[in-house]
Amino acid sequence: MEESLQNAFVGAVMGELLGAVLDAQRKTAEFRTALQRIETTLRTIIPLVQEIEELNEKLDRKKEETAPLMEEITRGKDLVVKCSRLRWYTCWKKPGYKDKLDSLEGSLQKFCKIILKLQRARDTKEALVEMKNVQLILDGKSSGIVTGLKGYFVPQSIPNPVGFQVPLKELKLELFKDETSLLVLSGPPGCGKTTLATLFCHDKDVQERFGDNIFFIAVSGRQTMEGVVQRLLQLKGRRDRMFGGEADARHHLEKFLKSMEPSPILLVLDDVRPETGFLLERVKFDIPGYKILVTSRSEYRRYKNYKLNPLNEEDSRTLFCNSAFLPDQPAPDVPDGIVNQIVKVCKGNPQELTTAARSLCGEPAEVWRARAMELAEGGHGRYGW
Repeated sequence: MEESLQNAFVGAVMGELLGAVLDAQRKTAEFRTALQRIETTLRTIIPLVQEIEELNEKLDRKKEETAPLMEEITRGKDLVVKCSRLRWYTCWKKPGYKDKLDSLEGSLQKFCKIILKLQRARDTKEALVEMKNVQLILDGKSSGIVTGLKGYFVPQSIPNPVGFQVPLKELKLELFKDETSLLVLSGPPGCGKTTLATLFCHDKDVQERFGDNIFFIAVSGRQTMEGVVQRLLQLKGRRDRMFGGEADARHHLEKFLKSMEPSPILLVLDDVRPETGFLLERVKFDIPGYKILVTSRSEYRRYKNYKLNPLNEEDSRTLFCNSAFLPDQPAPDVPDGIVNQIVKVCKGNPQELTTAARSLCGEPAEVWRARAMELAEGGHGRYGW
């Protein structure tokens, strides 16, 4: 629980620095070039750091790679806020602040130079997570990373999901059709594609239909055909194999799938990007009861697509309030109008709603009012959401 709160704090602080940089660009022209360089660097670092923090949590490890970066970001936020508040009669201070901004940008660039090192650390952590999952399966245990007896590598389901009941029902109706062998669940980043795919795998009807033959593989931008087949073999307790190329891997995949006939099979490929879109055709086979669910930011016209729409107004507010107002903490006296204004900016995107809510959770009403005023002035998206 403590580590989860730390990760939420990391995301909030980084989002606040990005918001402060964007806000300062609007308020002062003198520092705009330096601030734009800092913005570019931050947008490069933030997604990677968040991935590493999430993997640290799954591995039950404390923050490692990001601690120095977080110290720099905390100092940088204070500096950027001071720059945005400078007035004309303090112009003699501006050269000194410009030097400090250049120093901040240089420090962030230093972190950029070790991005590849961070990427390798992230990839290593992903492998450790997968090894941990496989070991839990072989030991007959379960955790928040793997489902119980049915399904392999399926993430833990959300206990009370908001706004996914209708999409889940529609997804089941479509994928259960005999003529549907592959379905692409598409939508923009943060809209809940992985969440919906996870809920689908945990659904009672889906579990009864596919039993132990539910396989969930995170693809992203680094997966190969050989890697997909290797994972499937590992998940079923098979020995690692050396494949003689993509065609050989595909041959073994077909053999592996047919070995489970006549039992139905569900393969979930999560987060397929354009560079890994070739996998869709490679994993397709004419095998009765074999279904493939793909989540992707892109639509693939050759296959059936189900587009995940944003949350409606009611569900958006419910999701936001669930994260912003904790039951064991006194809620600040925030007018409904301010809450509605912030929720509206997030445009029904679950990730943006939860990120915005966590950044304001526990803050006094004055902070909420200030944030709402900035949004009213066109500052939407200033906080990483």
